[in-house]
Amino acid sequence: RGTLSSLQGITLTQGVADTLLTLPDGEYRYWRNSVVMPTFEAIMKDGRLSSQADVAAARASLPNRLPPSLSPEGKAAAIAFISPVLATNVRLDEDQTGQRRLDAASNVKPVVVTVQKGEAILRVGAPATPEDIEKMQEAGLLSPTISAQSVIATSALVGLLMLLLHLYIYRYAPQVWRRQKQLLLVGLLIVSTVAVARIFLPGHSQIPYLLPLAAVSMLIAVLINANLAVLVTFVLSVLVGMIASNTLSMDLPIYYFVGGLTGIFTLTRVEKVSAFARAGFYIAVASFLAAFMLRLLGTGVPDWPTVEVLALVATFNGAASASITYATFSLLGTLFGITTPVQLMELAHPDQPLLRQLMREAPGTYHHSLVVSNLAERAAEMIGADALLTRVSAYYHDIGKVVRPYYFIDNQAGMSNVHDDMSPRASAQIIAEHVRDGVLLGLKHKLPRRVLDAIPQHHGTMLIKYFYIKAVKEAERGQGPDADPDDFRYPGPKPQTKENAILMLADGVEATVRSMAQSGALDKITTANSDASESQGLYNDASSLPEDAIASVVHKTISERIEDGQLDECDLTVRDIARIQEAFVSMLKGIYHPRIAYPETPKTSGEYRVPS
Repeated sequence: RGTLSSLQGITLTQGVADTLLTLPDGEYRYWRNSVVMPTFEAIMKDGRLSSQADVAAARASLPNRLPPSLSPEGKAAAIAFISPVLATNVRLDEDQTGQRRLDAASNVKPVVVTVQKGEAILRVGAPATPEDIEKMQEAGLLSPTISAQSVIATSALVGLLMLLLHLYIYRYAPQVWRRQKQLLLVGLLIVSTVAVARIFLPGHSQIPYLLPLAAVSMLIAVLINANLAVLVTFVLSVLVGMIASNTLSMDLPIYYFVGGLTGIFTLTRVEKVSAFARAGFYIAVASFLAAFMLRLLGTGVPDWPTVEVLALVATFNGAASASITYATFSLLGTLFGITTPVQLMELAHPDQPLLRQLMREAPGTYHHSLVVSNLAERAAEMIGADALLTRVSAYYHDIGKVVRPYYFIDNQAGMSNVHDDMSPRASAQIIAEHVRDGVLLGLKHKLPRRVLDAIPQHHGTMLIKYFYIKAVKEAERGQGPDADPDDFRYPGPKPQTKENAILMLADGVEATVRSMAQSGALDKITTANSDASESQGLYNDASSLPEDAIASVVHKTISERIEDGQLDECDLTVRDIARIQEAFVSMLKGIYHPRIAYPETPKTSGEYRVPS
């Protein structure tokens, strides 16, 4: 017992020590040779004990390694003898391990994994495998590097695009530059589109193709200017393409640009809902063709499953672009004070209170406005101006005459001219006053700004020639003061747009030709031309004679306004004016065409006989 107690590191309870001392020799040899020694050797030989944690785990596993038939005291004694002598049996050789790792790495052949352009590395909700993580790491998606050079280059490119857009508006779209609300609308559309692209597009392969960028193009084209819409489409295509692809690839910019241009070119007239549906269809077709051709150029062979996806996203893009444009263009037009085609169509309806009032109280002016609208609309179509706006502006350009209708010759049928008993200055003041009255009526009835602008601009600062000449003659006879031309001019301003310039010319031409036709002066020109043709033995084409007279009157009327500087502030070209004159002559020829003088039908036996 004393010897057992003196063994270093071995602690035996009294019961375990008594068990060992009372064991027969045969059982003791079995316990030592068949239990303790084999268990110790198995642990030290088979197990890798490289740390104290491994040794502790081996000690904890001792009860499970001992034979089940062994008595509890025998097990306790075996554990007491084995446990203290268990120790680490392996040591990590850092040098050898490092060398072997290098040797193993040098013997491994490299594995190249190719990621196709547009391939989805990791889909939403799918678990990320080590290979997926490595792909994203190589693509720079997990830790994108932002260098000073990339920041400077991106900022410079964006700044250059914005500068070009700024200069274009200032130089070639002054009407937009002068209207701060339109500038604000363009800025908001650009910023909102870029913000949406920045939030939703990066990191996706198909979602960028769903972005309805063509809606912005069509909104600017419909509400502001088609030429400006083309430039904005180009700028947004580049910016959004860079954001979505994070590369210099031109696939997305070309895709966006094709869809936007298609929307601009197809949505020319928005007088019907079908125009939006047609535009959406063409956008879908053009966008699909662009995406398909770009994909074919990149891969060389058509990937039909991908083609089906492109067809779906292009269809969605076209439908979304058309729907967004249809749903928002009227609202945006109202918010930003922009006249929309829908508003103009409503104003063109004869049931409008202001038009009905003009028809009832100033029927001559109403008829004059209808004829002017036909002339102006045709001329606007000839030069590519806004024909609908021009026509509607013509309907309302003289609404101020309803305040004093009988002071205007249009409405003096069957009565004497009230100006015969008035001084020229008073008459000129009343005539000019119809412009101010028209503006006040337009404001009262909430006419759109572009229609309202046509009321003062269609006369510009022209001289009220009839009463000025009358005042000059009175002054020469000593019956009145000297006539100052500035006292006999309309308040202005001069026409600022093509549409208002066309309206000015149509108004003057119609009034002059009608006046000459009513006074017989047009027939005198026709007769003179007829006599000259007959004396020269020329074929007498009756339809050509009035055209010569009308062309002469139209040319003279337009020339007077050009010489007076009335067209100096609009952007009509010499070619535009020639086409406008051609349109006026063609229309007026149809109105004032020659007619046959029908003879009276003679009475015979109480019957009327119609000559064959």
